[in-house]
Amino acid sequence: MNDDNDMTWLLFEYPDLTLKQYLFSFLSTMKKTEHTQEFIRAIVSFYEASGYSVEKLSNMLKIEQKMLVRWIRSYEQETLPSIRNGAQRAVAREDLVKTWMDLDSGSKGGDVDFVQPTLVQCGISQRKEILGEGGMGIVHSAIQASMGREVALKELRSDRKEVVFRRALLQEAWIVGLLEHPNILPIYTIEENEEGFPMIIMKKIEGKTWAYYLEHPQEAQEEFEYTDFISWNIEIIIQVCHAISYAHNRGFLHRDIKPENVMLGDYGTVFVLDWGLSVALDDRHSSWLPRAKDVQSVAGSPAYMAPEMAQIGEYGLSQATDIYLLGATLYEMFTGSPPHKGENVSEMLDSIAEFSPQFSDDLCGRLQTIISRCLKTSPEKRFESVDALLKTLQQYLIYRNFIPVIEAMNINLQEIVHKSTRDGERGELYEHFFSARFAFRQLQHKGLILKENRQDFREATFALARWEIKQENPETSEILLEPWKKYVDEKLHQEIESEKHRLQEHQFWLERIEILHSKTIGARTRMVVMLLTVITWTLLPIWVLVFDTAITFELLHNHTLISIVIFIGIGLWARHSISSTERNRQIYTVLLCEPVFHGFSDITYHLLGYDPSQVWAMRFMVWLAMIASYAILLEARMIPLVGVYAGVTLWIVQNTEYVPQISIVINIGMCIAMYFIWRDEYLNAEDAREIDKSQFL
Repeated sequence: MNDDNDMTWLLFEYPDLTLKQYLFSFLSTMKKTEHTQEFIRAIVSFYEASGYSVEKLSNMLKIEQKMLVRWIRSYEQETLPSIRNGAQRAVAREDLVKTWMDLDSGSKGGDVDFVQPTLVQCGISQRKEILGEGGMGIVHSAIQASMGREVALKELRSDRKEVVFRRALLQEAWIVGLLEHPNILPIYTIEENEEGFPMIIMKKIEGKTWAYYLEHPQEAQEEFEYTDFISWNIEIIIQVCHAISYAHNRGFLHRDIKPENVMLGDYGTVFVLDWGLSVALDDRHSSWLPRAKDVQSVAGSPAYMAPEMAQIGEYGLSQATDIYLLGATLYEMFTGSPPHKGENVSEMLDSIAEFSPQFSDDLCGRLQTIISRCLKTSPEKRFESVDALLKTLQQYLIYRNFIPVIEAMNINLQEIVHKSTRDGERGELYEHFFSARFAFRQLQHKGLILKENRQDFREATFALARWEIKQENPETSEILLEPWKKYVDEKLHQEIESEKHRLQEHQFWLERIEILHSKTIGARTRMVVMLLTVITWTLLPIWVLVFDTAITFELLHNHTLISIVIFIGIGLWARHSISSTERNRQIYTVLLCEPVFHGFSDITYHLLGYDPSQVWAMRFMVWLAMIASYAILLEARMIPLVGVYAGVTLWIVQNTEYVPQISIVINIGMCIAMYFIWRDEYLNAEDAREIDKSQFL
């Protein structure tokens, strides 16, 4: 507007200025300009600034209402951009609606000439195929002229252009426009179509409704490549809950949540659609939207309706209404049909108050509990908010991912009870117990432990504790029962109490068992011991080759004595590491027995009159027996090495002249092989000196 003729500034400069004073000011100006066009511009300017409705302004200025509407519409593109703050936007929105409400669908004439705009002038360059059609609206694919992008265009159906439908369409657009959320389909703008009626330009999404995929699960699996149908659906409802929770926080109640109103778009995006039945939860939007507490009519989808939607006045609409609808959607998801059934709407509405959820036996009990709580007749008994339902569903999704863990835990607990009453083996019992305990802790950390899980674990622990008492290990029984001591009966407590002083030294029984069976504690010492053993075994052949010494029984006996002394020295030097774990003690025992055994064999063959070189070759038989025993009993990874050693032994007893060379080669080869066998343990070795022996001795 020109500054000379735009008198709007008077209202802002002097807020107490009366209407008559304002009109007097700009009419005085009009006498100077005497331009009708400028007079119309001044009227539109006053309309924007004053906040008066079209009807009120028409009465004040004594101007025909339809004419005033034409003027406002003629200058719409010029006046609306000047509206900036929230209050003025609300005024503009209400008056724009009034414009659409006041115009008859067939009336385009009047005292002022009005040129009907083309579709392009309305912002759409091309209206394409129909995407869908509802009770009052029809959605086309279209091209937005200003952006050149494909959009969805929602307009009123040709038989639904009455005022009530126009306002419903606009209300839905305003609601969605205020809900900027990733799971709510965004609206770009509201325009007038070529007939002068409102049309909504919104994002076009490629996809199908959730209801379609529920009816065609095979197609859903092929398209989205999920592995668990239930988890996939719960992830969808979680996204719906995010959208509904956001809407509640912004003051809107959806009232029509169902699979048909959820669209799955590209890349699995989830959109909640059809906000046409939404009402205001509080007074923030009550100026243009009915409040939930004031609703006195039945509206919604009868198959999903909450009791308070069908029986107005008993409870009243609230956030709990949408929670019921979310529960009804979950119910359909897992039973195949919505909660309320009937031959007609009346029968459906009558069945709502008496509805009681019915589930198949194979549906998870946790999920049944969640759905049943959503579908409580009394709103107060449902989840306190959508956020609470959302967190519960997220928790269930985590729980569902842990179902294999829970099933494995239950099997282990059953095995403990079964085997402990039948004198099962300690190794088997504790293998089951450790597996169950690990699963129990994982579930406990995730907050997924139920009362029955805790009870089953307690009973299995008690069974194992009683088994330990039978095995004369009351200290272990005490440790097992420590977490459950308030459940221990007096008889069992008295049996354990007499040995309690011993139990104080063994509080960390899990750590003790882990240390006793550790493969990494003292691993470096084991490698050193093996290296010293190889050196000991190669001393004799090196001596024979270097000094060209003949093999005698004296030389063999001396080698045996030196080996025993070396092994005893190794035991004294590495006593802490060797005694730290059961594995280390077993390995050292085997190595120490080797020189003792081949010493006895040397003496035996000597008494039988064998040649010393033959006796030396016979030592390979003793070594083979020792290595085979170790491989079978302690280290299965050495079995291929035993096979090689056996072959060498068969060959060497027939070719005794090569005993020194073969002894050197086979011992060095065995040392290298043992390094690769123990490599991982060596790289992850723990220093036994840093471990408190009181925990495992």
